[in-house]
Amino acid sequence: MDWLIRKYGFLADEIPLEPDGNLSLALDPKEMWAGLHPEFFPVYINNNDDKYRLLRVPGLGQVMVERILAFRKNGIKIRSLGIWEGKIS
Repeated sequence: MDWLIRKYGFLADEIPLEPDGNLSLALDPKEMWAGLHPEFFPVYINNNDDKYRLLRVPGLGQVMVERILAFRKNGIKIRSLGIWEGKIS
């Protein structure tokens, strides 16, 4: 849970837990949170959604979000997350 709070900006009471108080072993916590909060989506990566909003998207980690933000800062529109991997160092 510490990682979700420190690195992804979750509050402790936002982290979905199993009835026994533990994280699910079957689902990623970000994926579980997304399923519980459909009102949060869609997130548009080419607009002004901030870093912490992007970090809530399952499958997007810190490195990918930093790349997205760098592209946006440079005026580059992203069409697909797969076409630009490795282009920013």
